[in-house]
This record gives sequence, C-alpha cells and structure tokens, in this order.
Amino acid sequence: DRALTQSLLGWLGDPAQYPVAWPGVSFDPDAVGVYLEPSIVPASTKPVTLGDNGQDEALGYFQIDVVEPIVTGGGATDTIVSALLQYYVNGKGFAYNSQSVQIIRRSRSSQRKDPNAARNRVALTFYWRANLIRPL
Repeated sequence: DRALTQSLLGWLGDPAQYPVAWPGVSFDPDAVGVYLEPSIVPASTKPVTLGDNGQDEALGYFQIDVVEPIVTGGGATDTIVSALLQYYVNGKGFAYNSQSVQIIRRSRSSQRKDPNAARNRVALTFYWRANLIRPL
C-alpha cells in the first residue's frame, strides 16, 4: 500500500528532488525530469509453525522504476540506482507497523526505452521476507 511504499522511499529525503508517480494518483511526467515509479506486490503467506499463535512466512517484493527523459543523458538515473542498491542490500532489515521485514534479494533491469515516450527506465526489484504472528 502507499504508506508502506512511502516508508520504503523515505530515505530519499526531499520529495521535490525526486517526484514520485504513485499508482492511481494523477501525475504529469512531462512536467518533471527524473521521477520514481514505485509498486508493491502483495505478499504471499504460508504457515511455518503449527498452533493458534504460530507463525506465517510472508514473501513479497516491491519495485522502483527510475525514469528519466532521454535528453538528460542518464546521469541522474545512475546516481539514484546506485543509491538504492547501496541502501537496500541483502540482509537489510526495516520495521513497518511493528513488523520486521528483511531484504533477501534484489535485481536490476538494464536501461530500456519507454515505448510510449522519450524516456529511459531502469527497474529495481527488491524481494523481502517477514515472519508474521498468526492471529487467533
């Protein structure tokens, strides 16, 4: 959801520096240069222990696309991609809503041209795991 995505992107600091195209929110990419396009895929869960207060393992991923107009040359994209990969290293943990989550894997796409616009895009995908206490 958006609150989780915002907490994941919070390290970027000043939102005016890197505008964010939130899913389902009006956004004009032509009005900005470089921007981020986040998405979170809902987690799948499976039981890992038995009992009423057992634990479930949740696995999911979030993706951050770094989008830049072709005319800018890609320098900002490289800087942002590098910063994201340095921050979200394998094994990094963070907390959200009293729940601990750990990054278990990450991947980066090659830079590709957006077919509908004069923009390049790099997709970063971060896979995470969390153990959840099963509600009664």
